[in-house]
Amino acid sequence: MTLFTGKVKNNLISLTAFFLPINSDLTFLFIASLFLLNIYDKSIVNLSKIKQNYLLIILFASYIFGMVYTENIYFGMKNVESKLPLLIIPFSLTHLKKRTNLINQVMEYFSLGNLLAVLLLLAKAMIRQKLDFKCLEFFEFDFSSLYYFGSNYSAFIHPSYFALFLSISIIYALQNIKKVPFKSSAMIIVFLGGIFFCNSLMGNIVLVLILIFLLIFTLVKKEYLFKFFIIFLGVSIFSYFTLKEKVDQNYYKYYTSINTENPSSINIRLLIWKEAWIVMKNNFFLGVGTGDGRDELIKMYKNQCYDLFIVKKYNPHNQYIQTHIEIGLTGIIILLTILLKPFFILKKRPNDILFYTILLACILHMMAESILETKSGIVFFAFFYSVFTLSLNQDESSVLPTQN
Repeated sequence: MTLFTGKVKNNLISLTAFFLPINSDLTFLFIASLFLLNIYDKSIVNLSKIKQNYLLIILFASYIFGMVYTENIYFGMKNVESKLPLLIIPFSLTHLKKRTNLINQVMEYFSLGNLLAVLLLLAKAMIRQKLDFKCLEFFEFDFSSLYYFGSNYSAFIHPSYFALFLSISIIYALQNIKKVPFKSSAMIIVFLGGIFFCNSLMGNIVLVLILIFLLIFTLVKKEYLFKFFIIFLGVSIFSYFTLKEKVDQNYYKYYTSINTENPSSINIRLLIWKEAWIVMKNNFFLGVGTGDGRDELIKMYKNQCYDLFIVKKYNPHNQYIQTHIEIGLTGIIILLTILLKPFFILKKRPNDILFYTILLACILHMMAESILETKSGIVFFAFFYSVFTLSLNQDESSVLPTQN
Protein backbone atom coordinates (compact mmCIF):
# COMPACT_ATOMS: atom_id res chain seq x y z
CA MET A 1 0.00 0.00 0.00
CA THR A 2 1.51 3.33 -1.10
CA LEU A 3 1.54 6.45 1.07
CA PHE A 4 -1.06 8.07 -1.21
CA THR A 5 -3.56 5.18 -1.09
CA GLY A 6 -3.00 4.98 2.67
CA LYS A 7 -4.04 8.62 3.07
CA VAL A 8 -7.02 8.12 0.77
CA LYS A 9 -8.21 5.15 2.83
CA ASN A 10 -7.71 7.07 6.07
CA ASN A 11 -9.82 9.94 4.71
CA LEU A 12 -12.52 7.54 3.54
CA ILE A 13 -12.78 6.10 7.06
CA SER A 14 -13.14 9.62 8.48
CA LEU A 15 -15.77 10.53 5.88
CA THR A 16 -17.72 7.35 6.61
CA ALA A 17 -17.86 8.22 10.31
CA PHE A 18 -18.73 11.87 9.60
CA PHE A 19 -21.61 11.20 7.21
CA LEU A 20 -23.22 8.34 9.17
CA PRO A 21 -25.74 10.71 10.83
CA ILE A 22 -26.28 12.71 7.63
CA ASN A 23 -26.49 10.47 4.58
CA SER A 24 -26.37 6.67 4.61
CA ASP A 25 -26.01 6.48 0.82
CA LEU A 26 -22.77 8.48 0.96
CA THR A 27 -21.40 6.34 3.78
CA PHE A 28 -22.00 3.18 1.76
CA LEU A 29 -20.27 4.82 -1.21
CA PHE A 30 -17.19 5.51 0.94
CA ILE A 31 -17.23 1.92 2.24
CA ALA A 32 -17.50 0.57 -1.30
CA SER A 33 -14.54 2.75 -2.33
CA LEU A 34 -12.48 1.33 0.55
CA PHE A 35 -13.44 -2.16 -0.54
CA LEU A 36 -12.32 -1.52 -4.14
CA LEU A 37 -9.05 0.06 -2.99
CA ASN A 38 -8.31 -2.99 -0.85
CA ILE A 39 -8.88 -5.20 -3.88
CA TYR A 40 -6.60 -2.95 -5.94
CA ASP A 41 -3.63 -3.12 -3.56
CA LYS A 42 -4.41 -6.70 -2.40
CA SER A 43 -4.94 -5.69 1.24
CA ILE A 44 -8.19 -7.60 1.07
CA VAL A 45 -6.35 -10.94 1.41
CA ASN A 46 -5.22 -10.10 4.97
CA LEU A 47 -6.90 -13.10 6.59
CA SER A 48 -5.78 -12.19 10.12
CA LYS A 49 -7.86 -9.00 9.93
CA ILE A 50 -10.84 -10.73 8.31
CA LYS A 51 -10.80 -13.29 11.12
CA GLN A 52 -11.48 -10.52 13.64
CA ASN A 53 -14.94 -9.97 12.15
CA TYR A 54 -15.77 -13.43 10.86
CA LEU A 55 -19.06 -13.50 12.76
CA LEU A 56 -20.45 -10.62 10.66
CA ILE A 57 -19.57 -12.57 7.52
CA ILE A 58 -21.18 -15.73 8.91
CA LEU A 59 -24.37 -13.77 9.68
CA PHE A 60 -24.43 -12.55 6.07
CA ALA A 61 -23.90 -16.13 4.87
CA SER A 62 -26.91 -17.20 6.95
CA TYR A 63 -29.10 -14.81 4.97
CA ILE A 64 -27.70 -16.31 1.75
CA PHE A 65 -28.56 -19.79 3.03
CA GLY A 66 -32.06 -18.54 3.91
CA MET A 67 -32.62 -17.91 0.19
CA VAL A 68 -32.59 -21.69 -0.39
CA TYR A 69 -36.00 -22.19 1.22
CA THR A 70 -37.62 -18.78 0.81
CA GLU A 71 -40.60 -18.31 -1.50
CA ASN A 72 -40.42 -14.57 -2.11
CA ILE A 73 -37.18 -14.51 -4.10
CA TYR A 74 -37.51 -10.84 -5.06
CA PHE A 75 -37.81 -9.53 -1.52
CA GLY A 76 -35.20 -12.05 -0.40
CA MET A 77 -32.69 -10.60 -2.87
CA LYS A 78 -33.50 -7.09 -1.63
CA ASN A 79 -32.94 -8.29 1.94
CA VAL A 80 -29.59 -9.84 1.03
CA GLU A 81 -28.61 -6.61 -0.74
CA SER A 82 -29.42 -4.59 2.38
CA LYS A 83 -27.19 -6.93 4.42
CA LEU A 84 -24.15 -6.40 2.14
CA PRO A 85 -22.41 -4.13 4.71
CA LEU A 86 -21.99 -7.21 6.93
CA LEU A 87 -19.78 -8.68 4.18
CA ILE A 88 -18.18 -5.61 2.62
CA ILE A 89 -17.19 -3.63 5.72
CA PRO A 90 -14.95 -6.34 7.29
CA PHE A 91 -13.13 -6.65 3.94
CA SER A 92 -12.96 -2.85 3.63
CA LEU A 93 -10.91 -2.49 6.82
CA THR A 94 -8.34 -5.23 6.26
CA HIS A 95 -5.64 -2.61 5.54
CA LEU A 96 -5.72 -1.20 9.07
CA LYS A 97 -2.58 -1.52 11.15
CA LYS A 98 -2.23 -1.28 14.91
CA ARG A 99 -3.04 2.33 15.68
CA THR A 100 -3.92 3.76 19.06
CA ASN A 101 -5.67 6.76 17.52
CA LEU A 102 -8.05 4.82 15.27
CA ILE A 103 -11.01 4.93 17.66
CA ASN A 104 -10.38 8.57 18.51
CA GLN A 105 -10.30 9.46 14.81
CA VAL A 106 -13.56 7.65 14.10
CA MET A 107 -15.32 9.04 17.18
CA GLU A 108 -14.16 12.62 16.55
CA TYR A 109 -15.52 12.65 13.01
CA PHE A 110 -18.68 10.81 14.05
CA SER A 111 -19.32 13.39 16.78
CA LEU A 112 -18.67 16.26 14.37
CA GLY A 113 -21.16 14.69 11.96
CA ASN A 114 -23.72 14.47 14.74
CA LEU A 115 -23.08 18.08 15.69
CA LEU A 116 -23.57 19.26 12.11
CA ALA A 117 -26.71 17.13 11.75
CA VAL A 118 -28.30 18.58 14.91
CA LEU A 119 -27.62 22.14 13.76
CA LEU A 120 -28.71 21.55 10.15
CA LEU A 121 -31.94 19.88 11.24
CA LEU A 122 -32.65 22.69 13.70
CA ALA A 123 -32.05 25.30 10.99
CA LYS A 124 -34.26 23.34 8.56
CA ALA A 125 -37.11 23.20 11.10
CA MET A 126 -36.80 26.93 11.79
CA ILE A 127 -36.87 27.79 8.08
CA ARG A 128 -39.91 25.56 7.46
CA GLN A 129 -41.74 27.18 10.33
CA LYS A 130 -40.94 30.66 9.02
CA LEU A 131 -42.14 29.78 5.52
CA ASP A 132 -45.39 28.25 6.77
CA PHE A 133 -46.14 30.88 9.41
CA LYS A 134 -45.22 34.22 7.91
CA CYS A 135 -47.05 36.02 10.72
CA LEU A 136 -44.19 35.24 13.09
CA GLU A 137 -41.62 37.94 13.74
CA PHE A 138 -38.15 37.48 12.23
CA PHE A 139 -36.56 36.27 15.48
CA GLU A 140 -39.71 34.58 16.81
CA PHE A 141 -39.78 30.79 16.90
CA ASP A 142 -42.22 28.36 18.49
CA PHE A 143 -40.03 25.46 19.67
CA SER A 144 -43.06 23.58 20.96
CA SER A 145 -44.24 23.18 17.36
CA LEU A 146 -44.25 19.75 15.67
CA TYR A 147 -41.57 21.04 13.27
CA TYR A 148 -39.03 20.39 16.01
CA PHE A 149 -40.03 16.88 17.08
CA GLY A 150 -39.73 13.31 15.88
CA SER A 151 -39.52 12.56 12.18
CA ASN A 152 -40.43 16.18 11.36
CA TYR A 153 -37.12 17.16 12.95
CA SER A 154 -34.92 14.14 12.20
CA ALA A 155 -35.21 14.20 8.42
CA PHE A 156 -31.86 12.51 7.67
CA ILE A 157 -32.39 9.22 9.51
CA HIS A 158 -35.01 7.62 11.76
CA PRO A 159 -35.34 9.62 15.02
CA SER A 160 -34.66 6.55 17.17
CA TYR A 161 -31.40 5.84 15.31
CA PHE A 162 -30.35 9.48 15.50
CA ALA A 163 -30.99 9.45 19.26
CA LEU A 164 -28.78 6.34 19.45
CA PHE A 165 -25.99 8.09 17.54
CA LEU A 166 -26.22 11.15 19.80
CA SER A 167 -26.12 8.99 22.95
CA ILE A 168 -22.88 7.39 21.77
CA SER A 169 -21.36 10.81 21.07
CA ILE A 170 -22.40 11.94 24.55
CA ILE A 171 -20.52 9.00 26.08
CA TYR A 172 -17.44 9.85 24.03
CA ALA A 173 -17.66 13.48 25.15
CA LEU A 174 -17.88 12.31 28.76
CA GLN A 175 -14.69 10.31 28.22
CA ASN A 176 -12.91 13.48 27.15
CA ILE A 177 -14.49 16.00 29.51
CA LYS A 178 -11.38 16.26 31.68
CA LYS A 179 -9.08 16.66 28.69
CA VAL A 180 -11.18 19.25 26.81
CA PRO A 181 -13.87 20.41 29.28
CA PHE A 182 -15.37 23.33 27.35
CA LYS A 183 -15.64 21.57 24.00
CA SER A 184 -16.99 18.36 25.55
CA SER A 185 -19.53 20.17 27.74
CA ALA A 186 -20.80 22.25 24.81
CA MET A 187 -21.22 19.17 22.62
CA ILE A 188 -23.03 17.28 25.39
CA ILE A 189 -25.54 20.15 25.68
CA VAL A 190 -26.12 20.19 21.90
CA PHE A 191 -26.49 16.41 21.73
CA LEU A 192 -28.95 16.38 24.65
CA GLY A 193 -30.99 18.97 22.77
CA GLY A 194 -30.89 16.78 19.66
CA ILE A 195 -32.15 13.77 21.63
CA PHE A 196 -34.96 15.89 23.04
CA PHE A 197 -35.99 17.00 19.54
CA CYS A 198 -35.88 13.39 18.29
CA ASN A 199 -38.78 12.74 20.68
CA SER A 200 -37.74 9.09 20.91
CA LEU A 201 -38.86 7.38 24.10
CA MET A 202 -36.46 4.49 23.45
CA GLY A 203 -33.63 6.95 22.83
CA ASN A 204 -34.25 8.62 26.18
CA ILE A 205 -34.49 5.30 28.01
CA VAL A 206 -31.27 3.99 26.47
CA LEU A 207 -29.37 7.18 27.34
CA VAL A 208 -30.41 6.94 30.98
CA LEU A 209 -29.62 3.21 31.14
CA ILE A 210 -26.13 3.51 29.65
CA LEU A 211 -25.38 6.40 32.03
CA ILE A 212 -26.42 4.14 34.90
CA PHE A 213 -24.18 1.46 33.41
CA LEU A 214 -21.30 3.92 33.33
CA LEU A 215 -21.90 4.83 36.93
CA ILE A 216 -21.86 1.19 38.01
CA PHE A 217 -18.81 0.47 35.85
CA THR A 218 -16.85 3.31 37.40
CA LEU A 219 -17.45 1.93 40.89
CA VAL A 220 -14.49 -0.31 40.13
CA LYS A 221 -12.37 2.79 39.56
CA LYS A 222 -13.28 4.93 42.53
CA GLU A 223 -11.17 7.90 41.48
CA TYR A 224 -13.64 8.54 38.63
CA LEU A 225 -16.83 7.95 40.60
CA PHE A 226 -17.42 11.51 41.74
CA LYS A 227 -16.99 12.93 38.23
CA PHE A 228 -19.47 10.51 36.70
CA PHE A 229 -21.86 10.92 39.62
CA ILE A 230 -22.03 14.69 39.09
CA ILE A 231 -22.55 14.22 35.35
CA PHE A 232 -25.17 11.52 35.87
CA LEU A 233 -27.00 13.64 38.44
CA GLY A 234 -27.02 16.65 36.10
CA VAL A 235 -28.36 14.62 33.18
CA SER A 236 -30.97 12.97 35.39
CA ILE A 237 -32.26 16.32 36.65
CA PHE A 238 -32.34 17.64 33.07
CA SER A 239 -34.17 14.51 31.89
CA TYR A 240 -36.70 14.69 34.69
CA PHE A 241 -37.84 18.23 33.95
CA THR A 242 -37.78 17.84 30.16
CA LEU A 243 -39.21 14.33 29.82
CA LYS A 244 -41.63 13.99 32.73
CA GLU A 245 -44.60 15.35 30.81
CA LYS A 246 -43.78 13.25 27.74
CA VAL A 247 -43.49 10.03 29.77
CA ASP A 248 -46.80 10.75 31.51
CA GLN A 249 -48.49 11.43 28.17
CA ASN A 250 -47.07 8.25 26.61
CA TYR A 251 -48.23 6.18 29.56
CA TYR A 252 -51.71 7.67 29.34
CA LYS A 253 -51.84 7.06 25.57
CA TYR A 254 -50.71 3.45 26.09
CA TYR A 255 -53.20 2.84 28.88
CA THR A 256 -56.16 4.26 26.96
CA SER A 257 -55.34 2.86 23.49
CA ILE A 258 -55.20 -0.90 24.06
CA ASN A 259 -57.40 -2.61 21.48
CA THR A 260 -58.60 0.69 20.03
CA GLU A 261 -58.40 1.90 16.44
CA ASN A 262 -55.68 4.44 17.27
CA PRO A 263 -53.02 2.58 19.23
CA SER A 264 -49.93 4.32 20.56
CA SER A 265 -46.43 3.47 19.30
CA ILE A 266 -45.88 1.31 22.39
CA ASN A 267 -49.10 -0.61 21.90
CA ILE A 268 -48.36 -1.02 18.18
CA ARG A 269 -45.16 -2.82 19.12
CA LEU A 270 -46.97 -5.04 21.62
CA LEU A 271 -49.51 -6.06 19.00
CA ILE A 272 -46.79 -6.68 16.39
CA TRP A 273 -44.69 -8.73 18.83
CA LYS A 274 -47.68 -10.87 19.69
CA GLU A 275 -48.18 -11.85 16.04
CA ALA A 276 -44.45 -12.08 15.29
CA TRP A 277 -43.97 -14.41 18.26
CA ILE A 278 -46.50 -16.84 16.76
CA VAL A 279 -44.65 -16.80 13.41
CA MET A 280 -41.35 -17.35 15.21
CA LYS A 281 -42.66 -20.32 17.22
CA ASN A 282 -44.15 -21.94 14.12
CA ASN A 283 -40.79 -21.70 12.30
CA PHE A 284 -38.47 -22.06 15.27
CA PHE A 285 -35.46 -23.88 13.80
CA LEU A 286 -35.04 -22.66 10.21
CA GLY A 287 -37.20 -19.54 10.12
CA VAL A 288 -39.43 -18.72 7.16
CA GLY A 289 -36.58 -17.75 4.84
CA THR A 290 -34.75 -14.55 3.97
CA GLY A 291 -37.56 -13.14 1.85
CA ASP A 292 -40.73 -14.37 3.56
CA GLY A 293 -40.65 -12.62 6.93
CA ARG A 294 -42.73 -9.64 5.86
CA ASP A 295 -45.25 -11.80 3.97
CA GLU A 296 -45.82 -14.05 6.99
CA LEU A 297 -46.39 -11.07 9.25
CA ILE A 298 -48.85 -9.51 6.80
CA LYS A 299 -50.82 -12.77 6.82
CA MET A 300 -51.04 -12.51 10.60
CA TYR A 301 -52.11 -8.86 10.38
CA LYS A 302 -54.88 -9.82 7.94
CA ASN A 303 -56.14 -12.52 10.31
CA GLN A 304 -56.41 -9.90 13.06
CA CYS A 305 -57.78 -7.17 10.73
CA TYR A 306 -54.90 -4.81 11.53
CA ASP A 307 -55.44 -2.62 8.47
CA LEU A 308 -52.90 0.03 9.53
CA PHE A 309 -50.19 -2.60 9.94
CA ILE A 310 -50.98 -4.07 6.51
CA VAL A 311 -50.80 -0.71 4.75
CA LYS A 312 -47.52 0.27 6.44
CA LYS A 313 -46.08 -3.26 6.19
CA TYR A 314 -44.67 -3.08 9.70
CA ASN A 315 -41.63 -5.19 10.48
CA PRO A 316 -41.40 -6.70 14.00
CA HIS A 317 -39.68 -3.61 15.44
CA ASN A 318 -37.38 -5.99 17.28
CA GLN A 319 -34.15 -7.19 15.68
CA TYR A 320 -34.01 -10.43 17.67
CA ILE A 321 -37.51 -11.47 16.59
CA GLN A 322 -36.84 -10.28 13.03
CA THR A 323 -33.66 -12.35 12.72
CA HIS A 324 -35.26 -15.44 14.26
CA ILE A 325 -38.28 -15.23 11.95
CA GLU A 326 -36.14 -14.95 8.81
CA ILE A 327 -33.16 -17.24 9.42
CA GLY A 328 -34.16 -19.25 12.47
CA LEU A 329 -32.38 -20.43 15.58
CA THR A 330 -28.94 -20.41 13.96
CA GLY A 331 -29.36 -16.77 12.97
CA ILE A 332 -30.36 -15.57 16.42
CA ILE A 333 -27.49 -17.52 18.02
CA ILE A 334 -25.02 -15.84 15.63
CA LEU A 335 -26.48 -12.39 16.32
CA LEU A 336 -26.34 -12.87 20.09
CA THR A 337 -22.76 -14.15 19.83
CA ILE A 338 -21.80 -11.04 17.84
CA LEU A 339 -23.29 -8.81 20.53
CA LEU A 340 -22.02 -10.66 23.61
CA LYS A 341 -18.61 -12.03 22.62
CA PRO A 342 -16.77 -8.67 22.99
CA PHE A 343 -17.88 -8.43 26.63
CA PHE A 344 -15.84 -11.55 27.40
CA ILE A 345 -12.86 -10.43 25.30
CA LEU A 346 -12.79 -6.98 26.89
CA LYS A 347 -13.45 -7.99 30.47
CA LYS A 348 -9.82 -7.33 31.44
CA ARG A 349 -9.63 -4.05 29.50
CA PRO A 350 -11.75 -1.63 31.54
CA ASN A 351 -10.64 1.42 29.59
CA ASP A 352 -12.50 0.10 26.55
CA ILE A 353 -15.70 1.34 28.15
CA LEU A 354 -16.82 3.07 24.96
CA PHE A 355 -17.14 -0.26 23.16
CA TYR A 356 -19.13 -1.61 26.09
CA THR A 357 -21.57 1.28 25.95
CA ILE A 358 -21.98 1.15 22.15
CA LEU A 359 -22.77 -2.55 22.34
CA LEU A 360 -25.13 -2.02 25.27
CA ALA A 361 -26.92 0.79 23.43
CA CYS A 362 -27.30 -1.43 20.33
CA ILE A 363 -28.53 -4.38 22.42
CA LEU A 364 -31.20 -2.19 24.02
CA HIS A 365 -32.24 -0.46 20.78
CA MET A 366 -32.60 -3.82 19.05
CA MET A 367 -35.37 -4.63 21.52
CA ALA A 368 -37.58 -1.92 20.02
CA GLU A 369 -36.18 -1.44 16.51
CA SER A 370 -35.07 -3.70 13.66
CA ILE A 371 -31.76 -1.87 13.31
CA LEU A 372 -30.22 -4.25 10.79
CA GLU A 373 -33.14 -3.80 8.38
CA THR A 374 -32.25 -0.21 7.40
CA LYS A 375 -29.20 1.05 5.55
CA SER A 376 -28.28 3.64 8.19
CA GLY A 377 -28.64 1.08 10.98
CA ILE A 378 -26.70 -1.77 9.43
CA VAL A 379 -23.86 0.42 8.09
CA PHE A 380 -23.51 2.03 11.53
CA PHE A 381 -23.45 -1.31 13.34
CA ALA A 382 -21.12 -3.14 10.96
CA PHE A 383 -18.73 -0.18 10.70
CA PHE A 384 -18.40 0.51 14.42
CA TYR A 385 -18.30 -3.16 15.34
CA SER A 386 -15.54 -3.83 12.81
CA VAL A 387 -13.45 -0.82 13.81
CA PHE A 388 -13.66 -1.59 17.52
CA THR A 389 -13.08 -5.31 17.08
CA LEU A 390 -9.97 -4.66 15.00
CA SER A 391 -8.71 -2.39 17.78
CA LEU A 392 -8.62 -5.39 20.12
CA ASN A 393 -5.28 -6.26 18.55
CA GLN A 394 -3.72 -3.14 20.04
CA ASP A 395 -0.62 -3.70 22.12
CA GLU A 396 -1.73 -0.95 24.48
CA SER A 397 -4.35 -1.59 27.16
CA SER A 398 -6.76 0.88 25.63
CA VAL A 399 -7.51 2.69 22.44
CA LEU A 400 -9.23 5.50 24.32
CA PRO A 401 -7.62 8.51 26.01
CA THR A 402 -6.33 7.59 29.44
CA GLN A 403 -6.90 9.80 32.42
CA ASN A 404 -3.95 11.13 34.35
